[in-house]
Amino acid sequence: MRYKVELRPKATKFLNSIQKADKEKIEKKLEELSLNPRNEHVIKLSGMSPDQYRARQGDYKILFTIEDEKLIVEVIDIKNRQDAYKK
Repeated sequence: MRYKVELRPKATKFLNSIQKADKEKIEKKLEELSLNPRNEHVIKLSGMSPDQYRARQGDYKILFTIEDEKLIVEVIDIKNRQDAYKK
């Protein structure tokens, strides 16, 4: 089963602000997540409600949730790894 990938506005804005080569790599990673959102490179984040996950693509972290009932991967945010854990 293939999941539909939905991006929140914040993720879309970030994706549109980065270089084309990086954007294409992230889009490829999103395609991989649509096929298997819980692959061996995905890490479940502890202490998050609802359950959140992260995947890494180069210098970027993709933060997302998975709705198995609706077959949706919702991308909450995409951040540069250096900025991912800053508040």
